[in-house]
Amino acid sequence: MLIDRLTLAAWAALMPLPVAHAFAVPPSLLPRQESNTFDEFPLYKDPTASIEDRIADLLPRMTLEEKVSQLIQGDVKNFVNQTDPTDTTLAYNESGIVWELSRKGGSVWFGNQSPLEKIVYAINITQCYLLEETRLGIPALIQTEGLHGLLPHGTIYPSPLGVAASFNPELWRRAAKAMADEAEGIGRHHRISRAEPIGSKLESFGEDPYVNGVFGKAYVEGLQTGRRRNTSETAIARVAAMCKHFAAFSAPLGGLNIAPVQGGERELRTLWASAAFNDTGFISHCSLARASIENRYDGIPATADKHLMIDILREEWGYPYFVISDAGSVELLQTKHGICGDPECSARTALTRGLSAEMGGGSPGYTYLTLVDQVNNGTVDVSYIDRTVEYTLRTKFALGLFENPYPYDDWRDTFRTAETSAIERELDTEQIVLLDNRNNTLPLSLESGSVALIGAHAANVTELFGDTLITPSSSSLVLNCGCTQPVVEPWIYYHADAIVQQFYGGEAQGLALTDIIFGVQNPSGKMPVSVPRSVANFPTQWYDYLKGGRLIDPGREYENGTLVFGHSYVLDTPLPFWSFGHGLSYTTFNYTSLELSTQELTQEGTLEVSVTVTNTGDQDGKEVVQVYSCVVESIEDSVILELTMLRNQVYITDVVASVVTANQFLAGFEKLDIPAGEYRTASISIPASSLAVWSYDNKWEVEPGLFELKVGSSEKVLLNTTFYVV
Repeated sequence: MLIDRLTLAAWAALMPLPVAHAFAVPPSLLPRQESNTFDEFPLYKDPTASIEDRIADLLPRMTLEEKVSQLIQGDVKNFVNQTDPTDTTLAYNESGIVWELSRKGGSVWFGNQSPLEKIVYAINITQCYLLEETRLGIPALIQTEGLHGLLPHGTIYPSPLGVAASFNPELWRRAAKAMADEAEGIGRHHRISRAEPIGSKLESFGEDPYVNGVFGKAYVEGLQTGRRRNTSETAIARVAAMCKHFAAFSAPLGGLNIAPVQGGERELRTLWASAAFNDTGFISHCSLARASIENRYDGIPATADKHLMIDILREEWGYPYFVISDAGSVELLQTKHGICGDPECSARTALTRGLSAEMGGGSPGYTYLTLVDQVNNGTVDVSYIDRTVEYTLRTKFALGLFENPYPYDDWRDTFRTAETSAIERELDTEQIVLLDNRNNTLPLSLESGSVALIGAHAANVTELFGDTLITPSSSSLVLNCGCTQPVVEPWIYYHADAIVQQFYGGEAQGLALTDIIFGVQNPSGKMPVSVPRSVANFPTQWYDYLKGGRLIDPGREYENGTLVFGHSYVLDTPLPFWSFGHGLSYTTFNYTSLELSTQELTQEGTLEVSVTVTNTGDQDGKEVVQVYSCVVESIEDSVILELTMLRNQVYITDVVASVVTANQFLAGFEKLDIPAGEYRTASISIPASSLAVWSYDNKWEVEPGLFELKVGSSEKVLLNTTFYVV
């Protein structure tokens, strides 16, 4: 083997804890038992062999029970006491570890609160047991939450919605790398990263598919790039990013968790499984794990949706790695969705339609434990189990776990470093959005005098989140919306002198907010979601609504009795308070010199867009250059063009087309750092494939025609031009 494995006794010596907390090494774990097959050194243990050859060698050696164990997530709490989150005792239950990992050894959940040294100890004994004491020596995937940092104990970053507000995917990639540094050192190599949903929920990167794809790719690249120490050349990642939830997670009816999501194939393709993900490289830059959702889409639970989990994910996209159901979702096929009448049916349906493993979290137990009997009695074909185990093993070999799944002895050196803190603070600063700033209320002067903090958490330094009012002695009202998602409250819009949006932040969010309020830093965030005037408007506030989906003419009756029917609300408008891409600065920017590389883009080509931005103010600032596109007309269709101008917006509608498409969509963006008085040029590439529509024939097509391209935000046109796709 490539490494000299740590024995448990040697590991105990690494822990700087009092003697009273030391653990005894059970005799059964030292030396290796005769049943262990390391001495045979079969092909699957050869680090120089290809991953596919190693899988082909290992799978036939496995018993049915060993295969099923690879498809079930275990939990460390079943052999290490974690009832007291402050308990530092380093000990485990010997019979418990055998009982747990012999049945549920594919992955192990380590998301519970516990002292960090105890977590590292437990990870080590888990892998030592599996590699040294089981017949085949197959390591486990060590799983934990990673929504916005390594949980527990790792550096905490802003939520994905806040990260997207930064419009700085490179900064997010650096943050993801820092998270992986912390996870890799302690032996956690499977992170639930939530990179796929679209919507206004805090677990998504906002309402736009392109932004979700760009930030999802950055997250996966940051987490996975590199390989663990002392692993084979065939290892391709050091941490597995689990992208979830697949698919259509963040728009349940009523906003209720696991409630149904309504839609059809076209909405599935153009929103939830959009080509935009592929154009950003999110699909091609493959995460090593994915998870399905608990919801049902168009009447079919995703866990048991063959079209979604096999036809699209496995066959169309060619996804070859580990997939697991969300917590307890297999059991929900019986207990909530009502498509199964017993655990056996739930397990069989999820396996054969989803080819996925089973995550814990359900009650009373794991349905996949029935699979051994179901294969033996002929109700489940073992080929489904074999195929799903292949996916699991491929992820483990890709991580190099068969060579080195253990924590490093210097894991403290990469945990919560000064560099990590600096990245987090920068991200906390760049995610803040200045929504409104009437009469230049902000920034406040450091000589403002007294400042009153008003709100539920104003006097609570341990509670970082919630809306807070700040009132300087001038009696101007500044509102900080420190929240998990946009606040729908008209009073805010009409009464506050300045409004700052700070989504669920990280560890330095308080310092970052202070820097923005007092002008130490210039706000540069942009809204990743639109803010509706009422919750009843959802989802018409989304900027990329379908053509004809947000008409605002109120209708009227003329003096001669002619009645013109309206299409808007009687007492309000569907226009949002603030639209996607909105965000102010303490300085001003001027856009000039919009240029395209061609006026006739081939269906296989790429359009290069450049625009010059000058900082015309007296402060340094960062500006997000946003490029939007929409179909003006199709060469093949008879077209009527309708122009509507609203609040400096120009929307061009293709009234007659093969299918109804979005009125506009984000095609690219770049964040520029521009000193006062200077200029920078943004260069944005738009592949023709990003202009594809899910056509009437139910396939992706780049249709020839005239497109309008605009630079600005979703609600404001600064520069525009047109080009043809030929």
